[in-house]
Amino acid sequence: MASLILASLVVVANAKSFLQVEVSAKSIENALLSELSGIADAAQLDTLRGIEEELAPMYASLPKNSHGTLDSATVRYALHRYFMRKHGWYVNGLGPVSNISGQSMSSMILKERAPMFIQNIFEQRLQGKGLGHHDLAVFAATVTDLIHSEVIGSLTSIYEALELPTRGPLTHREYQMANQAYLLTYLSGGDVEFADQDELVVEEREWAERYLAWEDTSLWFADSMLTYELSRQTRMNPFKQRKFHSFEDQVPFLQEVGHRLGTFQNLECHRLKDTLVDMEDVGTGRVPLSRFYSNGLAGKWEFTESVEYLRHIGALDDRDPTRMSVVIPNYIQSEANCLAGSSFYSVCCFDECESLMGQLERAIEGSLADPAHVAAAISSVSSDTVLAPRNLSVGLQTRLEEIAHLHGGTVPLHGRLFAQWMHHAYPRECRFPHVMGAENRMSPHEWMEAMDLEVEASEEDMAVYVNYDEHSTMTDALKGVALPWSMTEELIAGHVGHKADARHPVMSLLRIAVAMSVLASFAMPMAWGSTVARGSEKRAECFV
Repeated sequence: MASLILASLVVVANAKSFLQVEVSAKSIENALLSELSGIADAAQLDTLRGIEEELAPMYASLPKNSHGTLDSATVRYALHRYFMRKHGWYVNGLGPVSNISGQSMSSMILKERAPMFIQNIFEQRLQGKGLGHHDLAVFAATVTDLIHSEVIGSLTSIYEALELPTRGPLTHREYQMANQAYLLTYLSGGDVEFADQDELVVEEREWAERYLAWEDTSLWFADSMLTYELSRQTRMNPFKQRKFHSFEDQVPFLQEVGHRLGTFQNLECHRLKDTLVDMEDVGTGRVPLSRFYSNGLAGKWEFTESVEYLRHIGALDDRDPTRMSVVIPNYIQSEANCLAGSSFYSVCCFDECESLMGQLERAIEGSLADPAHVAAAISSVSSDTVLAPRNLSVGLQTRLEEIAHLHGGTVPLHGRLFAQWMHHAYPRECRFPHVMGAENRMSPHEWMEAMDLEVEASEEDMAVYVNYDEHSTMTDALKGVALPWSMTEELIAGHVGHKADARHPVMSLLRIAVAMSVLASFAMPMAWGSTVARGSEKRAECFV
C-alpha cells in the first residue's frame, strides 16, 4: 500500500497552505476552556457525555496514580486508543511512537504538539494530580474541537482560492467544486495546490492519474453527501424549503467526512489483510518474503516495500536471515498504510486488537488480573480469524504465568509483555510490540529523504528473495518457534524495564510445555477445517 501512498504524494511534512501546520496557543486555550466551563449547547453536552460513556470501560481498567487518576503517559495512551478506535485517527503527539519532546510556549504551536500543550494546561489546573474520567473526556473533546476548527480554516482558504463567497448562497456547481477541492486537499495532506478554478481542474485530472483509489473515493464521497443531505432534511422545518447551499452548510458535512473516511479506508485494509493471511505460514501471522514479493514480481503494485523499509516500520521478522517474513498486523498498522488527511492526524487502518482489548477490559474491570481470570476472559473473545470459545494452549497459559511471576502474581494489562501475549493469542490482529525506540512513524516520503533509499524493492532484489526462499520449507519445528518472545517489560505508567532470569523454573516449564504441545497445536487447523467451509487457514488456532 506504500506504493499507492507514494504515487499519491501523501506527505504530512509537506502540507502546504490549505493545511497549516501551526495553531495558536490562544485557540487551544479557548477550546479547552470552552469544554471545561460547561457552558455549551445541548448538542455539545451530549457529545461530551457520549465521549465519557465510550471512555468508561477503558478508564476503569487503566492503572491509576496515588490520587486515583491518570498520569500523563497513561492519558496519551488512552486518547491514542480512543481516536484510533473511533475514527482510525493516529493523532500526532498521542501515539506510542512519538518524536515529540519538550513543549514550546510560543504563541504559535505545531499541531503535533497541541496534545502536549493541552496536557500542560490540565496539569497546571489540577496541580499535577493527574486527569480523572471527566477530564479525559474533555481532553478528547478539545482535540476534536481543534480538528473541526482546522476544517473551517482549510475550507476558508479553498473558498479564497476559488473566489467563492463564504456568506450567502452557492450554486450547485460552486458547492460541488468546493467539495472536490477539499477532498483533493484532504487526501493529499495539502500537497495539491491551486490558485484558481482552472488550476483546480488540471490538478484534479493529474491527481486522478496518480491516486489509484480516486474514483472509488469520489463515489464514496458523493454517497456520503447524499446521506448527509437526507439526514439533514429530517431535521429541517418541512414548511421551509432551502434550495441552496452555503459555506455554513458545508462545514459540518466535511467534518463528518473526516470522521467517516477511516471506515471507508478500512475496507482496503481488510482486503490487504485477507490477501496476506492467504499467503501466511498458517497460524503465525507471518508471510515469508518469497510469497510477499510474489505479487510485486507478478506486476501488481502492492507488497513491494524494500527489506530496509519493512525493517524500519517494524514489520520485518528477520531473526532468521535465511527465512525473513512480514508480520501481518505490524505491516497493516504501519504509517505506510495511512493517509495524511490533517496536520493533526493521519487516517490509518483500524487497530483490530483495540476491540479485543476493549472486550477484555470490560470483563476484567481493572488494570491487573490473575492469569486464570485473564485466560477465562480471553478464551471467549473472537477475532476475525480466531474462533471462540476456545481452549488456550499450554504455551499461552504458561506465558501468562510467566508474566504474573514477574509482577508478583498478577498480569498488568497495559504493558509490553501482555501486548506481546496478545500477539501470540491473535497473531493476525495484534501487533508484535517492539521495545520503545525500535520503530518510527516516518512516512514513506520522509524515510526516503532521510535515508536516501527507495521504499520499493527492485525486481532483481525481490527475485533474489523469492528464489532463495523457495528452497526453505516451513517445517513443524520452525512453526513452533515462529512467534518470538522476549521478557523485556515496558509499562505505560512509568516505563519500567525488566529482564527475566532465564534459569527460573517457569522458563524451563515453558520450553518443555511448548515442545510437548507443538504437534497437538498443529492439529487444530485441521479440526477447524472440518467444520468451516472456507478459511480454515484463516481461523487456525495459534501455535504457542
